[in-house]
Amino acid sequence: MIRTLIFAALVLLLNIEFMAQDRWSVTYSSDDCSDGFAQGFGVEVWNDTIYVSGAYLDENCLLGSLLLKYDLNGNLLATRVIEDSLQNGFRSFSGAGMDMMEWNSPDDFILPYTQFTEDFDSTRMYIRKFDTNLQDVWIREIQRPTPEDNTFANVVRTDNEGNIFVSCVGFNPDFVESTDSPYTFMQKLDPQGNLIWESIYDEIWGSSEITLLSDGDMILNGQIWYSMVNQILIQKLDSIGQEKWRYTTGGLNSIGSTCVEDDQGRIIISNTWNNDNPPNQYWDTPYYQFRKLEDTGWYFQQVDEVKYGRFGGRKYDNITKILNDGNIVTAGMHDVNTPITDSIPYSRAFMFKVDENLDSLWFRTYWHPEEIHHFASAEIWDFDTLSDGGFICTGTVIVPNMIAEFDLWLMRLDEFGCLEPGCHNVNVSEIVIGFENSMKVFPNPVRDHATIQFEIPNPAILQNNFSKTQLIVTDISGREIERMNLPSFGARYQLELNTAHYAQGLYQVHWVSGGTWLDTVELVKE
Repeated sequence: MIRTLIFAALVLLLNIEFMAQDRWSVTYSSDDCSDGFAQGFGVEVWNDTIYVSGAYLDENCLLGSLLLKYDLNGNLLATRVIEDSLQNGFRSFSGAGMDMMEWNSPDDFILPYTQFTEDFDSTRMYIRKFDTNLQDVWIREIQRPTPEDNTFANVVRTDNEGNIFVSCVGFNPDFVESTDSPYTFMQKLDPQGNLIWESIYDEIWGSSEITLLSDGDMILNGQIWYSMVNQILIQKLDSIGQEKWRYTTGGLNSIGSTCVEDDQGRIIISNTWNNDNPPNQYWDTPYYQFRKLEDTGWYFQQVDEVKYGRFGGRKYDNITKILNDGNIVTAGMHDVNTPITDSIPYSRAFMFKVDENLDSLWFRTYWHPEEIHHFASAEIWDFDTLSDGGFICTGTVIVPNMIAEFDLWLMRLDEFGCLEPGCHNVNVSEIVIGFENSMKVFPNPVRDHATIQFEIPNPAILQNNFSKTQLIVTDISGREIERMNLPSFGARYQLELNTAHYAQGLYQVHWVSGGTWLDTVELVKE
């Protein structure tokens, strides 16, 4: 009796542990416009609440800046589409992440966005402060250096005093790629949005990150303009935005660069790199590259470099963060290799984690169940970390239909990039969103035999992509207990699992196809 009670208590604790690690994936659609467009660009987690910024098409098919509020279970709490009285389209530019101002006020956050006229021939830029109910606190227009130029707000960051740093890219009204060049300008604003200083940097194609250094200086990470040839640019700026020096590097398709500062004051760059572009039957296939740079006082000196994989086609690093333990995570998208005869490649979202020595810890790609046709795509634009080591990611899923529909995508992952706990124990690199909860097990707890039942929500995707699947059973430590091949099946299937030889405890039954994870179900053996 005592043994039974102890075991029951253990099973309860284990189930509570796994329930606390539940992960999910949700999408948000634009139902007001037939074109269907919603994208997630920035995400922040604050006080156990998720705040998402993005773009949205309203009922008039005008582009609006979108704010969403979710709880940690993926339930939508509040929505706001910013259209204002001018009835012009609004959007937060694709490089703009949301930055919470918790050190200034735990109830406010700021967001940069760009306003387009209806014919998209001119722009305005704003910094806007919201409360946690998504209502306005204040709004300030960002004044451009040359009033007649078109400018776009890229990145916003805040320091410990609540001062605001915003980076923007500008073009003259008649911008011609062959003769003209863009420029980047950076402004420092006080906590109320009033201008403190402004600096202008010529021939720079925007920026993807502002890194505020511990010594008061800054790093502006972007791309330099060479007639559409991408070159990575790392600028060292002083406390008033004056350039100290530049570090320029890169090869063909060196794009999507982001950077962070480690606890030793070194700058770690994550980007894609292709300096030789060998001819082959596939789209361009750059590497993932990580580099460490040390500030010598006169220039940046590279102290380490690691390149990973030429799998996939074009790659974009959209966001990189350094974690509390010194590990580094970057996320974005990469095209899947397709023959050159296919005019449009499809893409996968990815997350890549390396340790402080730049050694790979895990790499995961993600795609969505609505991607039946080859040109459908998924992308991560931003992520934030959770107290349990997991991640909240936002991005975009392109739904393939007669007119491509963009849906905002939000998902919660564990510290290993898994949608369900334990995917890292079966060596999968690809996560397919949408087959989760396809499996059920009964009875549960089980003694000698369990029935595994499949109810497939997307049998066409299963049949078109995964003709060979397996079940892998692991114990709580991740040790493999059993592996079996499954036949091809449609929407429904079930099998009997002999558990008589299993020891008492908690197990996970993983449904996989090669290196692709489809679903996981927990099994308790009495």
